[in-house]
Amino acid sequence: MFIKTLNDVPGDKAFWFCNSTRALNLYQLVDTIEHTNDDVFQYHVGENRNDFAQWILDVLEDEVLYNSIKDERDKHWLVQKIRKRIKELEEQMNKETGG
Repeated sequence: MFIKTLNDVPGDKAFWFCNSTRALNLYQLVDTIEHTNDDVFQYHVGENRNDFAQWILDVLEDEVLYNSIKDERDKHWLVQKIRKRIKELEEQMNKETGG
């Protein structure tokens, strides 16, 4: 699970922001969300949508993270929840690989 969630996806599965920035992995996604302007962020989490959560479910197949952020509309909290999930996955990976 952690490998798929944390590694790069193929280019055709990248998350494309409305400003033509792309993210190939969860690290790039969260960094871009954190530093993007509010208009771009709002475009992707507008009413009745959360493109970030949907990409995480459809492409990364991380239902835990999806359920955590699917209703989140605040950039700060969305970033915090994604970073928390990254930390959990990194810790799980380190345990399983003996790192």
